[in-house]
Amino acid sequence: RDFFDVDFKMPGHISAGLAVAVTITFAPKLPEDIFSQIPFLAETGAFGVPLICTTKKCALSLKSETLDFGTIILGEEHVANIEIVNDGALPCHFTLIHDKESEPAEGEHQDSVDDILSFEEHGEIVAYDTTIIPIKLLGVQEGDILIPMLCKFDRSEVEPMSIFVK
Repeated sequence: RDFFDVDFKMPGHISAGLAVAVTITFAPKLPEDIFSQIPFLAETGAFGVPLICTTKKCALSLKSETLDFGTIILGEEHVANIEIVNDGALPCHFTLIHDKESEPAEGEHQDSVDDILSFEEHGEIVAYDTTIIPIKLLGVQEGDILIPMLCKFDRSEVEPMSIFVK
């Protein structure tokens, strides 16, 4: 596990307030994070300089887990956006589906989800950016709706996200 090459030439005694260059070259060999320290020994005692090397990641978050369309008149069509933020350095692909396993109680929405919702089922979330997925809702029934959606990702380190359309 020789990931680091340390180049340090001791110039002799170093007086207080002076600095000496230490060059550390990192050569990653395994795709894992490293949290360590470089130990030093001075006349006043031992100390360590933190050494942190992290792998690129996909760090996703939702702006909101609820997509609220508010009041919609029968026959009208409204669009609201799901916003997924990627604060990581790796992109990933998403698949957005109707989460039938989290379906509300019978009778809460009689129409098929395909009849009242339209959305992009697949897409890419780029690194260090916000991806907007428009959801179109057609007002075809009276009363409140609650449609559970699930956004899955192609990276195993990213958990699926639940989104509720109401």
